[in-house]
Amino acid sequence: KKALFLSFLIALGYCYQIGAFMPDFKNIRDAVSKVKWIYLAPIVLIILLVKYLTSHYASPQPEQMSGGRYIINIIKQSVANPGVFLVSHIIYIGWLPLLLVFAGKEMVKVIRNYGYGLAILFAGVGFMSLGSESRQLINFYPLFGVLALVALQSKQMLKPWVLVVLGLSSLILSRFWYTINGAGDIGKNLLQFPAQRYFQVFGPWMSNETFMTNFVICIMAFGSLFLLNKTGQLFDPVELKIVLQTKASKKRK
Repeated sequence: KKALFLSFLIALGYCYQIGAFMPDFKNIRDAVSKVKWIYLAPIVLIILLVKYLTSHYASPQPEQMSGGRYIINIIKQSVANPGVFLVSHIIYIGWLPLLLVFAGKEMVKVIRNYGYGLAILFAGVGFMSLGSESRQLINFYPLFGVLALVALQSKQMLKPWVLVVLGLSSLILSRFWYTINGAGDIGKNLLQFPAQRYFQVFGPWMSNETFMTNFVICIMAFGSLFLLNKTGQLFDPVELKIVLQTKASKKRK
């Protein structure tokens, strides 16, 4: 609670950065003209179907699965500890979100190049990422990963030895040898061990001690990348070919 004001400022700053993903709506008429209204009907029906199934079958407490409740949970999670959502995502996903610190503008440009739909999608996912339960974002990660790599292309490729270090450290930080239920029943208190063996990578259930450990790991990881970038050891100055086409190729005769 003593750090609540700092947590709030970090969350607001993050929201400001997310706003960059939104498309430029200076010409509203142009944006509206590009909407294919015929596709809205099935989209609305799918949303209503998912909501119905969730409320009546997936949850014994439907009130806990409402949109309003979800937004409240995200806001609570974003300020549980200073920057806990960032710490949780880095610990859960790995190096890629940290690498984007050095290619943030390029990431925004790549997303906007693919049109209004993708920009609005990522703005929404960005808001969802204020929640610190990283597994809720896993369905969007493949798309995020591809676009992040396209953005990093403009920074040229990572040096081979850096790739090796990132790969090995990712394997170590994944703790593949670490058993979740090695201590038997997880117990009733999720903020204590042995329950923390599993919940230490999820922001809503990180204990303060676990959060501080993960926070230090994130600071060390970011500091390492920052120093490598500052000394010119992070990216290899080799011209890269564009691996993802952004324009339709000519049809064969």
